[in-house]
Amino acid sequence: MNQPRERAIDVDVGKPPFVSSDWQCINFHFHAFPSLITRPNHEVTSPEIPFGGHRWALVMYPSGFGAYRHDGVQKVDITLKHCSENGTTARVEYTVRAKDLNGNVKAGMSQKQSFLGTMSSGFLTLVRSEILDPTSNILS
Repeated sequence: MNQPRERAIDVDVGKPPFVSSDWQCINFHFHAFPSLITRPNHEVTSPEIPFGGHRWALVMYPSGFGAYRHDGVQKVDITLKHCSENGTTARVEYTVRAKDLNGNVKAGMSQKQSFLGTMSSGFLTLVRSEILDPTSNILS
C-alpha cells in the first residue's frame, strides 16, 4: 500500500513576510556639528522619512541623552525614532553607522526592535571630542 506523501503549504496571514528587496539604505547628514547646542538632552531631529508604511527619523543628542554623564566624557547619542502614531507597531532591524569623509565606518550599532506608537530605542554613542578631532576626518 502506498503511503501518502507529505506536502508543505505556505500560508501568509496579514502582511507578507520580509524579502531582501525591502532593504533600503538612507544616509542622514547632520551639518554644522561644531555649532550645535551642547546642553544635555538637547535633540536634533532629521526630517521624517516614510518607509514600509511607517514614518521614521534619526535623532542626535549632541551632548548625550539622559541624566548620566558617561564618566565625565562628553558623548553624542544617536537613535532611530518611530514617528507613526495611533498605536501603530513596527518591528524593524536597523543599523546606525558614523562614517568619516572617506566613507570609512568609525562606529556603529545594529539592533532589532519593536516600536509601539511614537518612540525610540537603542543608542549609538560616540565621543564628542573624537568627532571634533580634525585627524578623525569626520567633519569637513
